[in-house]
Amino acid sequence: MKCHVAIIIILTIFSCKNNQDKAVTVPVDFIEEESKLEIIDHSDANAKRMQLVKNGERLPDLALLDVRGKPIDLTSIKGKTLVLNFWASWCTPCVEYMPDYQNLINESSGTDIEYVAISIDDEMSYWKDFIEERDWTDHSYWLGMKEREPLFAFTYSKIETEDINSILVALPKYVIISSDGVILNNNASHPSSEEFKAELSTMLTSL
Repeated sequence: MKCHVAIIIILTIFSCKNNQDKAVTVPVDFIEEESKLEIIDHSDANAKRMQLVKNGERLPDLALLDVRGKPIDLTSIKGKTLVLNFWASWCTPCVEYMPDYQNLINESSGTDIEYVAISIDDEMSYWKDFIEERDWTDHSYWLGMKEREPLFAFTYSKIETEDINSILVALPKYVIISSDGVILNNNASHPSSEEFKAELSTMLTSL
């Protein structure tokens, strides 16, 4: 495994590629105390939040914002299987995979599947400029770093490496929601992979 570590003001970003291409994790916040950095581990709280979005639970209510600032509640999308892509502009793999995801968005028009991109970028204005410049606005919504919102818990993963053993934000993250709002897979493969296609096909057949 190759890892690159960078510290940006008060946010530590570990960028690591493994054979599953789930490459970017954002550890918990940390503070400076008595001239040294102290890591604040919120794993216990994050573990409880993850229970809200485990497989078999219903999709939490939350109004996201589109590029015009108009709210949309994902639970209002009825009769379609939802595929959610949690990403951020600072996540290199997320940006690399987005053109493929945008193709899926375009190709799914008029079908029973709706692909949605949800950004956790801290600033909505930056996210808006970023996706407009790349023409990624279709089915794209902004959540931001709203860690207390149940929907944000989808971004968490248990990370175990030589340096980290915690529950952190890990991006990109793909989630499959049934047409009646039940979480089928909160940690799916990349939507353009053969594994994902086979899984989705099996799920649709069994519904």
